[in-house]
Amino acid sequence: MHQGRDSHSNRCPPECLRRLATVDLGWLIIKDIFTPPAFLLDIAELLKLFGAFLLVMIGKELLGTVKTYIPEKTIHVEVVLLVAIIAIDRKVVILEPKEMDGANLLGVAAIIVALSAALLRQAGWAKCTEAR
Repeated sequence: MHQGRDSHSNRCPPECLRRLATVDLGWLIIKDIFTPPAFLLDIAELLKLFGAFLLVMIGKELLGTVKTYIPEKTIHVEVVLLVAIIAIDRKVVILEPKEMDGANLLGVAAIIVALSAALLRQAGWAKCTEAR
């Protein structure tokens, strides 16, 4: 029989994960800045840093979605769409266009347009229901 601590107490809470991801991003930035030649980052390093930053933002938004879902038992469509847009933006940032064919690039562009249209439609729909 299990005594004492709760079985979930040794897991890292979501806030802890977000802080660890932020510290990891900070370490990555410091390491890249002080690697010779100091204070000079090439394009690949900048793209790697920006991709890591967007990954932290995706995690933050997902944790926010979970936090709002648990007490309210409702999913906020706007937040889910924002997470999807941030994720596809990250894909665009780390994408190597020379390694992809035109059909894949058009597919990524179509996803961006569709998510943006859905977010605009959802935001407009939310404003219409609030006005009633």
